[in-house]
Amino acid sequence: SYTVSSACNLTDEAIITLQVTNVPLAPTVATVTPVCEGNSVQLSAANVAGATYQWTGPNNFTSSLREPVIQNTTLAANGVYSVTMNISGCVSVPSTVVVDVSPLPRAGNDNSMNICNDGASLDLNSYLSTPHDTAGTWADVSGTGMLSGNVLSIASMPAGNYQFRYTVGSACGLTDDAIITLIINNIPQPPAVAALSAICEGENIQFSASVIAGATYQWTGPAGYTSSLREPQISGAGMASNGIYSVTVTVNGCTSAPVSVNSIVKPLPQFSISGNTVICEGQSSQLSVVPSNFTGTAQYEWYQDGALLPANGAILPISAIGNYEVVVTINGCPSAPRQVNVTQNTNAFEVLLDSGCREGAFVIWVTNTSALQGATYTWSGPGGYSSTGPEADITGLPGGEYSVVVQSADGCIVSQPITIEDTNCMIPKGISPNGDGRNDNFDLSNLDVKEIQIFNRYGLQVYEKKNYRDEWHGQSAAVRER
Repeated sequence: SYTVSSACNLTDEAIITLQVTNVPLAPTVATVTPVCEGNSVQLSAANVAGATYQWTGPNNFTSSLREPVIQNTTLAANGVYSVTMNISGCVSVPSTVVVDVSPLPRAGNDNSMNICNDGASLDLNSYLSTPHDTAGTWADVSGTGMLSGNVLSIASMPAGNYQFRYTVGSACGLTDDAIITLIINNIPQPPAVAALSAICEGENIQFSASVIAGATYQWTGPAGYTSSLREPQISGAGMASNGIYSVTVTVNGCTSAPVSVNSIVKPLPQFSISGNTVICEGQSSQLSVVPSNFTGTAQYEWYQDGALLPANGAILPISAIGNYEVVVTINGCPSAPRQVNVTQNTNAFEVLLDSGCREGAFVIWVTNTSALQGATYTWSGPGGYSSTGPEADITGLPGGEYSVVVQSADGCIVSQPITIEDTNCMIPKGISPNGDGRNDNFDLSNLDVKEIQIFNRYGLQVYEKKNYRDEWHGQSAAVRER
């Protein structure tokens, strides 16, 4: 009891009644036998009168049953479970029990694989699906005799279907199997490929591989070329089609080794035509082939207005207007015809010549140079004489026919001759007319003499003539010659 008093001598008391109960002992739990994944786990605590129970465990497990059951266990149920007992509000210390859930054996799924027999040994483990348990065993279901552990030697095995069993076990005594079926196919032989003849640029390339039953074909080549035809064709092949082409065949998913063929594409001749395409009447010129992509020997076919010409070289002399074309052939490949039109220059001109003495020199000159702007002049004459320019100094050279070739700025050419009798421009100091052929005449024919008067040593006039050339040879004349 509990008593209190006050200053006024009063007291009060309270009676406290305590009911003492013993804490229950930890419950007795039954050991759990290991189970396989997917089975049920039975937890069990001993039955005590008036007691309630509380279980806890892995994966947030709770239960207030004395004997709870965990259905369809997974590996997450593995671990330590605890249970307490409550009697009259007093909770015991927990008891524990271990639950051991063993995983089911997993051999993986059955699988079927196509294998191309290249002679290499196979690791059968590589054909198991994921997930699967390791450390299983293999059985040679088809009895090939070629299986050692997980390694299968297929080099001598004929094509066909073969089965192998993979078996795994578990701690709970269960087993699982996976059947691996290997469909072994022979690698086909490469096809026979027809050789290719060299072609000219722009022609077709025709490929051909031999017929193999059930095969598909795959061609590859330069510039990213591909084709799945057995006999593909490249139409209008260009130079990029030069090179090595390969083809394989595939039968039952197995591809042969490639076989190759060389394609040779010869380029068509590329060229231009140079030459004067405007000619003057009565004159000639030439057309020339200027190669762009070839050297050495070539064949040439020249045509004028569609008619084949006899010329067969790179240079064609021409003297007539018209439409000219040439076909050039290199290594058996003819070019496309290339044309050029030759027209006539109608700017005709004439050349006028004169000759005579100038300041003691005998000169031939073109008198109408003002009408021949931009022209060139080439002179020729006896004894191999040559000179250039609008006039030629031939003083002291022999007489004869001299000529000048004038080429106008348009390219037209005119040749003009002139006959020169004498190129002397000196005044004789005297004459000796004795018939010996030396100094017999008083020759002033090149000096353009308007009038001459000749006197003897005594001052007497012995000869007179207007427009004198070469008439006096020592004779006396009292009468003026006209």
